[in-house]
Amino acid sequence: MPTFYKLKIETNVEPYQNPARMKKQNNRPHEHFFLPHWIMFQDGYKKIERWKGYRDVNPNIPFQTNLDHQNGVDFLTQFVLPSIGSTSLRRRMTNTGVKNHEVGEIDNGDTLWHNKTKDKHTKELTSFDKMFTSMEFLSTRSLEILREAFLIQFISDEKVTFKGHPWAEKMLFELRKNHEEDGRVLNAIELLDYVLFAMRAFNGCKDVVILKHVYCNQVKKLDEYSRTIVGFDKWWTTDHSKTAHKFMRKYKDIPGPKGPNGENNIPNAYAYAIQKGYMSI
Repeated sequence: MPTFYKLKIETNVEPYQNPARMKKQNNRPHEHFFLPHWIMFQDGYKKIERWKGYRDVNPNIPFQTNLDHQNGVDFLTQFVLPSIGSTSLRRRMTNTGVKNHEVGEIDNGDTLWHNKTKDKHTKELTSFDKMFTSMEFLSTRSLEILREAFLIQFISDEKVTFKGHPWAEKMLFELRKNHEEDGRVLNAIELLDYVLFAMRAFNGCKDVVILKHVYCNQVKKLDEYSRTIVGFDKWWTTDHSKTAHKFMRKYKDIPGPKGPNGENNIPNAYAYAIQKGYMSI
């Protein structure tokens, strides 16, 4: 699929026209200045397959695209945000961050959490910026809001700084200084979405590997958020935590997703789990 900022539509209308000029084209009922962008978000999100490293081994895991993930996080956000009691949380900005946090993956694909790197984050930021700066109809203030919302997802990851970037480094520093709660809440919601997907896979095909790996990667942080984000303990309860820790202890012998030299260890984890009789494919 072509990248967003090169996208054309069948009518040969340039995709980044000023909305004011569209008034002269009202005799073309099949055209709208936002149509190519709307198509890009729909088709771009649908083409990105998630959890590929696991589904490559176990095709019985439910198929999920970035569009499915985005819908899941959106719905979760609608229910979680009203429960959050923090007065410092910017709910509208956090909600915007939830809605565009995956935009950078349209050109770069999804990466499993244990394989995310500084280079991958930078590529996603670059793709996001090219997409949105090419939208001539956005005001300077609107673009600034969208940039800030996109960066919210990185607030809780101190390893990400975007050092040397013309605007992201300073903006992310200011977000961490003044709006840490936005990032914590967004991160908590997305981690919970990861867990819900892994639970679904376990309930559907008894996949102990994906649930064990997700728990090992996300439960520690979810436990922290449950203690420190007012109201999130309604969504990640003490019972949820105890059950998750019990599951991790039960299957502690299943290898992790990465080998000693950083190699993909997911196939070996499945082979081991099948050999031990924990699951079948």
